[in-house]
Amino acid sequence: MPAYSTLRAFIDSLRTGETNITQTFARALAAEGVGPIRDRDSVDPELSITVKGLLRKHHMQPAEIEHVDEHWTGAQRNEVREWILAAVAAGRDVTFSWELFAGRATGNRRDDPGAPAPVSITFLSPREGVNLHRPNFGQVHVDR
Repeated sequence: MPAYSTLRAFIDSLRTGETNITQTFARALAAEGVGPIRDRDSVDPELSITVKGLLRKHHMQPAEIEHVDEHWTGAQRNEVREWILAAVAAGRDVTFSWELFAGRATGNRRDDPGAPAPVSITFLSPREGVNLHRPNFGQVHVDR
């Protein structure tokens, strides 16, 4: 979930599991393939300039890129990269979603129902990291 979202976008994301981040990852993967993330250093210890540029190209907002780069660990980004590479190498589609969960730190979950179904990657945000941002009433801030 982006660092700041309107209350409406936040509610929609809770219902659908879709955010601009998940949609951007799907667009970028469909258009660019796995070449830009083939090497670990594309995402760990930080997002490479190339990956940041591709995310911007596919309509990820600067605050969203910063959120992925600063609030996800390099290990978390690399875990997702490896799951994507494995799925694509096996000829499988990949879907992305987001959800809140009861844990204390961000994380990822992979659901693999088996071929030919897509591999589903879910980005997990802890419920305790969600706050209503008062100065810009109506925006929700996801700390983690």
